[in-house]
Amino acid sequence: MNPTPPGLLRAVIVLARFGIRRRVNQFRGNLGAAFGGRKKNSSGEPLRTGTARKGKAGGVLMGFVGIIFLFNGMHICSQFIRRVSERIDFQENMVVGQYAYDKLVEAAQMLQMADRLPQRSKEAVSSRKEWLDYLRHTFETDAAMRGLTKAEQQERAEIMMKVFKEKGVDGFRLKEVRPVIFFPSEQAWTLPENHEAMLRVAAGIWLLLSFALLFMIAGNMSQDLGKVEWGMEWLFTFPVPAKVIFLSRVFEYALVNAAVWFCALPYAFVLFWCCGYGANAFFLAPLAALYLALLLASVHVLAEVWLRKTFAPNVLKNLQAGFTLGGSVLFLVVIYVVSAPTAVAPVLQMAERLPLNAHWNPVSLPVLLCDSARAPWAAAGMLAAVIVLPLAAVRFCQYLVREGLTGTSGTYTGTREKARAAAQAPTRLRGIVGKELRLLFRDRNFLVQTLVVPVLGIGFQFLMSPELLAGAAGDLRHASTMAFGLGTYVLMFSAFQVLTVEGQGLWMLYTFPQDLSSILQRKTMLWCGFAMAYTLAVIGGCIAYNPALQWGAISPAVTALVGVVIYSYIASGIGVLGTDPLEPELQRKIRPEMMYLYMLLAAMFAYAIYTPSLWGKLAQLILSSLLAYALWQKVRDRAPFMLDPEQEPPPEISLADGMIAVLAFFVLQGLIYLVMIQTGLPAGAQMVIAFAGAGLLVALLSLYVFWRHKVPNFLASVGLRAHPGQKASYAGAVLWGVAAGLLAAAFASFYLWCCSWFEPLRVLRDETIEQAKLMKTDETLFWWIAGLAVIAAPLFEEFIFRGLVYRGLRRSVAPYVAVLASAGVFAIVHPPLSVIPVFVLGTVAGISFERTRLLLAPIVAHMVYNGIVVALQ
Repeated sequence: MNPTPPGLLRAVIVLARFGIRRRVNQFRGNLGAAFGGRKKNSSGEPLRTGTARKGKAGGVLMGFVGIIFLFNGMHICSQFIRRVSERIDFQENMVVGQYAYDKLVEAAQMLQMADRLPQRSKEAVSSRKEWLDYLRHTFETDAAMRGLTKAEQQERAEIMMKVFKEKGVDGFRLKEVRPVIFFPSEQAWTLPENHEAMLRVAAGIWLLLSFALLFMIAGNMSQDLGKVEWGMEWLFTFPVPAKVIFLSRVFEYALVNAAVWFCALPYAFVLFWCCGYGANAFFLAPLAALYLALLLASVHVLAEVWLRKTFAPNVLKNLQAGFTLGGSVLFLVVIYVVSAPTAVAPVLQMAERLPLNAHWNPVSLPVLLCDSARAPWAAAGMLAAVIVLPLAAVRFCQYLVREGLTGTSGTYTGTREKARAAAQAPTRLRGIVGKELRLLFRDRNFLVQTLVVPVLGIGFQFLMSPELLAGAAGDLRHASTMAFGLGTYVLMFSAFQVLTVEGQGLWMLYTFPQDLSSILQRKTMLWCGFAMAYTLAVIGGCIAYNPALQWGAISPAVTALVGVVIYSYIASGIGVLGTDPLEPELQRKIRPEMMYLYMLLAAMFAYAIYTPSLWGKLAQLILSSLLAYALWQKVRDRAPFMLDPEQEPPPEISLADGMIAVLAFFVLQGLIYLVMIQTGLPAGAQMVIAFAGAGLLVALLSLYVFWRHKVPNFLASVGLRAHPGQKASYAGAVLWGVAAGLLAAAFASFYLWCCSWFEPLRVLRDETIEQAKLMKTDETLFWWIAGLAVIAAPLFEEFIFRGLVYRGLRRSVAPYVAVLASAGVFAIVHPPLSVIPVFVLGTVAGISFERTRLLLAPIVAHMVYNGIVVALQ
């Protein structure tokens, strides 16, 4: 059989639909994997899937996130149009807002009253001077609200004062602009006589945005440009002409380019609504965005084919790096222009310098639809451009591939002599670190995305909010937080991707005579060095900017540096656990929720930098270190299964489960307590409900997660019942608990007696005694706290610290190490005075749990200990 090839239109539609479906699946696959999980068969094993997992949750969440982006873009663009409009009207006319106009009328009336007084009287002179100064201040405030600098405010106030003296209130015009929140308003548009100036600004921003999107598409979003393989080669095996393939690629790029739709669509909608189209903006804005998307897609396809046919792969990587850097800078410029009030004046100055008919270019034609007189000509030009430019791009691409799509017989080409010379060159950068550095400096696009783009992002924040830099330079805590933020931001683009960058070569690491987790840890150390260099540079820059910083309080800087080291391992651990190494598409390798989790954990570390308590810093550092260790425990479990799409590590309770439970326990306590404050219940009841509620939620959620992941015998693992085949001795567990509690209480009594011999401990003990005396004055509060200490605390704390943390540690270390480590975590979350006796309690509780395998023993020990301590108080 010889099937008839599809027609031109049919082939374009089929290929375009295929590309669009693939792009949509990328988004839905990421989000669906995050919320829908992998489908499983009747026996509970994951099903083999040929493509990315696509669930309904992914599509719903993708739509929800898209709506948020669109509304946020509309809000920003609406504010920009309002600021530009007010600034133009402010420059061209004596137009003031309602507040300034009311003050102007009031001042004019008071000056008229002062004129009725004797001209030479002191009262008249004083009153006139007072109200003129008041009016000048009002004019300066009105100018400041429109983003003018201090000098411009004073200059503008002088002009307005001169107009007022000559014409009075009649020399000014009132323009009432309603606040724009999430939806544009026609009142935000400029006055009719300034319509042309507004169009010049709007067209200039549209053109700047187009260039930024074009460079970003060619840099960050064009995966084929930097690859040795080219996806076009596979498409050329289809029985259709080359023009069909190129034209379908144009439509694919145009319809699935999220950056164009999320940036151009809100801006176009705000322009059309504000200029007077009203509800018709719902129809015109998508057309304008589609028009821009088609133009950019045409240029993108043409540039991709020309670059692939002209330059070698290594040169393409360098060009892609330049596109990424240029696109990032231009896009940050666009955001600054539309977001910062101080950017309005430079934008107007640049718009005035543009040629008179500069907005009559193919890209800016949609903006001319805002002018009713030129709208028909603009629409005709858009129709012509959207037909001519894609067809011209397709025709030129056909010309470029007239002698074949590739110029060589093989995909992998190079010069062997140069490669041999490079391999024989002496270097100290060997092993996995040398390989990673060589990859970094060969792949310039990766270099820019990893080490340059984060700096641009942080610098942009300072440009938008100069007070951040001033605050950081004035306080070492602010400087350290800023440095830690930059370090962790760099890690998000580097250490977070230690597994992603291996790509299809990951199998080679399995051939090395070393454990995969140790190889990944060495790569983490490399990126940790880069992040620490950035952190030190920021701290050093702040000190150089302000030498008066108090170096006596250097602990915030040290905390930030240690935090960067810890979070380099947290970033790489989360990144490895959230990466699908078998996923061919780079954008889909890392689950997005893992990146949000990392950012949330990094934000929580700010407490360690700002807290004045050395104990608080130490506790945060220890908990963060244990979290990093726990994550890498999971990485070691997963390492042998990364190349098998159907197998996963056997489900077990890990230290990560315990550390997450610890963090969730304390966070939920705070949240519930904030809610309980509003209820009016007694203070003791609020504390008990917050503590018990948080503990109950954590316990139930933990057990649900273990059940959901089919952890075998999870109730026995956490000690809630005996292991299969083990004879439960609940009476023995109670005896072990009573003995451990009495021993810990006896040590606590001896410890309190010894506190008198050490001044720091004696001061802490006296403060605790005073607090206990105050508590006893409120008998209700005392009994609430006593109930919490004797009942609620033993139940929930022992479940978390022995049932989860100890069991997670027990998997990897010897029993005595797990006992001491879990006791240390248990002690670190208590006040400094009680750390030593609580550590002893945690130790004996851990020993009783290890001997009995039942959680009842440490719970009883904790109850006995707390009961005796409360009785002593």
